[in-house]
Amino acid sequence: MNVEEPVTPRATTNGSVVDPFKVAVLDPGARRRAGDVLPTAYVRDRMLLRGGAPKELHAELGKALAPLGLNVAAASSRVSLPASARATDARYEDAAAAVAAVLDDHWVDAMAISSADPAHVVDADAAMVAVHDSSPEIASQLWLNHVFLPAGGQFGGIGGQFGGIGGQFGGIGGQFGGIGGQFGGIGGQFGGIGGQFGGIGTPSEFGIPGRGGRMPVHVGLRNPSEHVPEPARRPVVAIVDSGLGRHPWFDRDPNVRVGAQFHGIPIGGPNADLGDGIIDRMTGQLAPLAGHGTFIAGIIRQACPTARLLCIPVFSVFGLADEGFVHQTLTLLLARHIEALTLGRAEGVIDVLSLSMGYYHEQSDDPAAAPALRRLCEAFRDAGVIVVAGAGNDAGTRPFFPAAFGGDAASDPSVLSVGALNPDGTTVSLFSNGGDWVRYHRPGAAVVSTMPISVNAGGGATVESGRRSTIDPDDYASGFGVWSGTSFAAPTLAAEAAQALAEMGSTEATIDLDTQLRRAANARARLGAS
Repeated sequence: MNVEEPVTPRATTNGSVVDPFKVAVLDPGARRRAGDVLPTAYVRDRMLLRGGAPKELHAELGKALAPLGLNVAAASSRVSLPASARATDARYEDAAAAVAAVLDDHWVDAMAISSADPAHVVDADAAMVAVHDSSPEIASQLWLNHVFLPAGGQFGGIGGQFGGIGGQFGGIGGQFGGIGGQFGGIGGQFGGIGGQFGGIGTPSEFGIPGRGGRMPVHVGLRNPSEHVPEPARRPVVAIVDSGLGRHPWFDRDPNVRVGAQFHGIPIGGPNADLGDGIIDRMTGQLAPLAGHGTFIAGIIRQACPTARLLCIPVFSVFGLADEGFVHQTLTLLLARHIEALTLGRAEGVIDVLSLSMGYYHEQSDDPAAAPALRRLCEAFRDAGVIVVAGAGNDAGTRPFFPAAFGGDAASDPSVLSVGALNPDGTTVSLFSNGGDWVRYHRPGAAVVSTMPISVNAGGGATVESGRRSTIDPDDYASGFGVWSGTSFAAPTLAAEAAQALAEMGSTEATIDLDTQLRRAANARARLGAS
């Protein structure tokens, strides 16, 4: 496993670690502006602005927010490539122009909102409403900094982290209170009526260890990448997720990389899959996302052993990532890919992009929702990258972005959206989101894959007697586990696409845009129907 060395960034970004106590949930009933909106999670002290917007627009935004007692400043700004990237050679000039076009079209700036009054609760949605009322032109280039979650809701619905049924901080099944609190109340986490590990016959059943929930297992399987024939061109699968932990399958593997750079600019954030996975030192609680990226990498390794894995961390250990950082990360990956294609250079090319993440937009029924993310996914498709995204785990039909782009009427959608199947391979998992925007289904319940061998949280065996004990439920020294979610159905399809690419002959090994598009089209055709 290769890990990119940290460098001094040439750009400021808003970081990948979202403070969970700076996350707000939009309340449609409390919103002053008319219009149909639905709940969504967002960072309450950040807004996103179209990248490269003139400084005059920044000033106008400040004027629009001043009556609310708010200040605004750029928390991140568009990257600028070093002079070494702009050579006089015609081919490099073409590459530089292509990269500049990507950054012009897709970069977003994060705008920080603050108040001099410490008692003033800053809220990005209220600020958005004010800007919409006073400056519609600015508002058209401004949007909430949504919180991206693993493919499945943490902020509402079944198993929501901050509200809804099973909410971590409140609501029915709240972690610290409410009906079904983690440590007490009716239906506590470890007991009672409807506890997290009790209650059968609901979508939450898949979260119970032994019924599809995350738990360690032993697997007597050799590394699938050993002794496999070298393909004419190894497909590159980019996994934008929580990172990659230590595991014998990946350590010292030259075909596995964590993190990347683009002309010295880091792509991605800290590797959340390193360490023991503990989220709360007081209780020893295992992080909800611990090992998520490593688990995904193992799924791809099993189904496409020859794939090169590029693991780009964006999630924090809390299982959160803000839209601005994800968008900037994807934009840099796209720019790096476009430059490599233009130069005919294999280093930097991406064949498949696996996204086990997303969010619920406040206007998700609007065909024009999330236009910036839609354009970015379309740009990946138009550059010959197969984008695969999980549909979400809330047993609902509300579109989950970016997987929702899989339902576009066009015959060539920008994203392949994937729901989860049960181990029988025919029935859809009860938790899996559905709707006409979910075009594919792949196994995503009780999946076995790799886990970081360092993960070992505070949960222990219930009985220990010398060398004898029951199973320690969060000790992953075996390196393998069972887990469920559309997060794991998506990489299964991504691996199928990569394997189709790996089986193509040497005539399809050239590095250029035409070949890349042809390879992607042929691979997608081999995936078949849902």
